[in-house]
Amino acid sequence: MKDGVVIAEQYANGWSAERPHPLASGTKSFSGITAAAAVSDGLISLDELVSDTITEWKTDPRASRITVRELLNLTSGLEPNSELLGRQGYGIKDLGGANDLAARLKGGAREKAPENWYAAVVKVPVTAEPGRTFRYGPTHFYAWGEFLTRKLAASSRPERTCWDYLHARVLKPAGLEFPKTRFALDQQGNPNLPGGAHLTAREWAQWGEFVRRGCAVRAESGAAWTPVIDRDALEQCFVGSRANPQYGLTWWLLTGSDGSVANVGGSEGGRMRKRLGRGERPGLADFAAGQTAAIRDGNGTVVKAVMAAGAGKQRLYILPEHGLVIVRFAEMEQQGVGFSDTEFLKLVLGFDGRGTVRGPDAPDRH
Repeated sequence: MKDGVVIAEQYANGWSAERPHPLASGTKSFSGITAAAAVSDGLISLDELVSDTITEWKTDPRASRITVRELLNLTSGLEPNSELLGRQGYGIKDLGGANDLAARLKGGAREKAPENWYAAVVKVPVTAEPGRTFRYGPTHFYAWGEFLTRKLAASSRPERTCWDYLHARVLKPAGLEFPKTRFALDQQGNPNLPGGAHLTAREWAQWGEFVRRGCAVRAESGAAWTPVIDRDALEQCFVGSRANPQYGLTWWLLTGSDGSVANVGGSEGGRMRKRLGRGERPGLADFAAGQTAAIRDGNGTVVKAVMAAGAGKQRLYILPEHGLVIVRFAEMEQQGVGFSDTEFLKLVLGFDGRGTVRGPDAPDRH
């Protein structure tokens, strides 16, 4: 999409504009925007203690000091992949063929849904000092879901669950209406916030465009755009932490202001890296590794980009200075080994390896 208009679209291998695709960890980006909405509504503060709401953490010397910000920038210190939460990737459908690695990772079709992610996460241990280390994993997001649900229960807002609030405050304003089941639910109906969403390419692009225009809506065609989320609160989604300057509140900051590079390897699936590391499929050791490098224009200026990223290299790119929103979907197959965010975006922008613009018509592309 360029300035909100679809200018290029292509599908392959049986996929279509109507078929929802798994976002995997690309789902995480919804939580950051939801938190910005909650800050705008006065429901939460990013720097409040989670233990004031999840009171079971009060007696733990580490858990008692975790802030909401640390939950969402993944520096909480919580064990990131606790067995208390069941298998990672539950509810992900159609990420790969019946015989590929992805199919083995995601479990059988008859797998039973977990009982209650949000109740279980309260018992997950904190194994690192809050704010000190960045550790990628789903635990933080289930804790966020439990925290927000409890906040809503104690408030006067009409929304009573995490899903109700997510739907009312961010999905619906973005123009997205789809069944709750598209977020892969546990037995209590709680959505899989770290990785369960399934959207069509146009739906995910529509979400990206909503974020690109500052979460603004308009009552009718031609009317002025009006933000539904406070600008300062929204901007916090794109501020990195000391532990990882290239990850904000659930969004990857593809290149920092100094051209530093985001290592997105964690979003590609830790279990897959372990299996590949044991040599099960030689030659694929870098399949899940981050491949991003700074992208610079002809003047040497770093191109600003933020990204939601998921296993199999699912991608939602937002390039605000170029008015671009780009969705890239893929099955988690061997062909994806060579995909590079850097090279892809250089092609989109018309840059060659030196950062200069290729071809006489390339300036019109951006």
